[in-house]
Amino acid sequence: MYDHTLLKELRHTHGLTQQQLAGQLHMDRSTYAYYETGHTRMNVDTIVKLCRIYHMSLYEFLGIPAPQLQAPPDSLTGQFFSLSREEQDIVIRLRSYDDNRRRALLAYADAVMRGQEA
Repeated sequence: MYDHTLLKELRHTHGLTQQQLAGQLHMDRSTYAYYETGHTRMNVDTIVKLCRIYHMSLYEFLGIPAPQLQAPPDSLTGQFFSLSREEQDIVIRLRSYDDNRRRALLAYADAVMRGQEA
């Protein structure tokens, strides 16, 4: 299960207040505060929402190693698994974005490649 002390650390790292995060999770601040102190355990839906908010995998959030799957090297799946873990994470995140966010990220990546990042 997740470590409740990670919740406060992640929130602070992302510059959020309990109220702001609770709003994104559609709950009362006091409910979220109970999660942070470990008085209440989150359900799976809330954990998944937090992973999306913090752009991290469920494995990262739970602090467990991701399974290493093997595929035939000549398949498209094999090409994916030949990528580094960081490259795989980028592909997975990109696939989870809506069209507008995907286009914005690709435009930013193009700007970085041209040395024009903001």
